[in-house]
Amino acid sequence: YENQFLDLLQYVDYMHDEKVQIHRFIRVLNLDLGGVMFIHCPQTLAEAVEKAYITEETWGKMQQARDRIWSCIQQ
Repeated sequence: YENQFLDLLQYVDYMHDEKVQIHRFIRVLNLDLGGVMFIHCPQTLAEAVEKAYITEETWGKMQQARDRIWSCIQQ
């Protein structure tokens, strides 16, 4: 998503301010992820992208761990 977002920024005249770019990037994320990102309050677009990636990756690992535990419990 971030690559498409960054590519499209060049076509939007009113989004030169980085704060506007950060807000728009976060607004389009998954609702839960976006909420976490607003709490992190990134100061740059690069920081927002990095934190979103790390948070999403962490959630994926947590979900995999939960799935493994659940499958062990059901056996």
